[in-house]
Amino acid sequence: NNLNGSSMQMYSNSANTDDKLHQLQSEFDDLKMELTRARQREKVTDEHNTRLSATVDKL
Repeated sequence: NNLNGSSMQMYSNSANTDDKLHQLQSEFDDLKMELTRARQREKVTDEHNTRLSATVDKL
């Protein structure tokens, strides 16, 4: 019976670890997408600034 309880505890710990792993993977994926969007915004901003500078230089 003690072994059975121990097995249940190990299963529970494994399930909790799996849940935590999936949660962390999801958070990681979300942050990775957020970083990609931030880099894209930065690129667009840089391109916009370059165009504005070129326009100012023409004036």
